[in-house]
Amino acid sequence: MRITPRRDEIKRIAEILESDSYESADKMAAAVLKEAAKILSMRDTYAVVLSKHASFGPFGSKKEAEKAGKVLLGASGEHGVGLARLASPGRLEAQLEGSDWPGYCRCRHSKELHLMNGSARGRCGMYCGCEQYRERK
Repeated sequence: MRITPRRDEIKRIAEILESDSYESADKMAAAVLKEAAKILSMRDTYAVVLSKHASFGPFGSKKEAEKAGKVLLGASGEHGVGLARLASPGRLEAQLEGSDWPGYCRCRHSKELHLMNGSARGRCGMYCGCEQYRERK
């Protein structure tokens, strides 16, 4: 799977690598792996679907999945290839439990959970007392 690291993702890993709070390289490596898994869980991915019994993935982008689908189509002899977007499990969890991820409010809820008031985002729909959407910095 090809990925393009994003600025906020690099920052999260760099904070771990520059930290002096780890007793050993093994504990730091474990923290980096856990953070990388969390980062990747916040991304949607794609799968190539050849039939109801054969799917391949995940792929980091729709373009990458389409390219793989063309290769698989030639090799499989199938009449068609479909693509399926795999919704990120991290975003589902964040919608339910809140997150400190960029794009989430200081109240830990996402933009989408803040009710609309005209053209500006209104109060949080989760009844947490948040009066308006304020991006986490």
